[in-house]
Amino acid sequence: MNNNSVTNGELALASRKFKKALSYFEEGISQSADNPSALEGAARSLIGLKRYSDAIVKCQNLVQINSNDPIAHVLMSFSYDALGDAVAGRREAQTAYEINPGSADALTQYGYHLLRDNNIDEARLMLESALQYEPHLPHYLRLAHLYLLYTYTHKKDFKKFYQQAREVLRAHISLRGVVYITVLLIRMYWRILSLIMLASSILALLLKNELFLLVPLAFIVPRGLSVAFSITDRDFQRNAAEGFLVLVLILLIGFIYYFIR
Repeated sequence: MNNNSVTNGELALASRKFKKALSYFEEGISQSADNPSALEGAARSLIGLKRYSDAIVKCQNLVQINSNDPIAHVLMSFSYDALGDAVAGRREAQTAYEINPGSADALTQYGYHLLRDNNIDEARLMLESALQYEPHLPHYLRLAHLYLLYTYTHKKDFKKFYQQAREVLRAHISLRGVVYITVLLIRMYWRILSLIMLASSILALLLKNELFLLVPLAFIVPRGLSVAFSITDRDFQRNAAEGFLVLVLILLIGFIYYFIR
């Protein structure tokens, strides 16, 4: 039997050694082509290696063995999303959720698509349920924590935002996570920060001291990055418009700096 291959593959996968894990799972598949654990592990490993088309093939093999396997549809959804096929991604996510509404993986992936569709409240409930069922999601779904943060900023739920941000930073600190949280914080307090930036720019002109220009620059640059972290189409349009405004403000600050020199 191929239990040892699958077990070794799972250990390698847990250590994020995706290439090594894939070799173990492929060994298991070679011994038994219809082994669902080996096929699922291979699909997860391929996702870790960013070989999304190959992952979809493994998932399709899984579905042929058991069409009611929600994880196979979740993995396909994630892979389709990574390839830019949002329609297929949403279809597979919805299928996974319909098969098992209590699956943390299905709740996360379908919640993400609801978020993209701007169904913020429903997405928030699904993401909260997913993280309640399984706080430590697989590596390919860990963005669920950040998506949940987005829903809290949308509702201006500051208490839950800070609680979730602490959980994110405690569970897995990453540069992307820190930047994303910073961008969301600036977004929540953008109006107040805009007044601070305006006051700093005025002080720079009146006192002829360019050090005051560091304040608006410190907030403007991360706010401009919000375009890269857009989730919904409406969010992208708003962030793109504000990104253009940020560019104008940076040019204005440059002009002020040139003037006071």
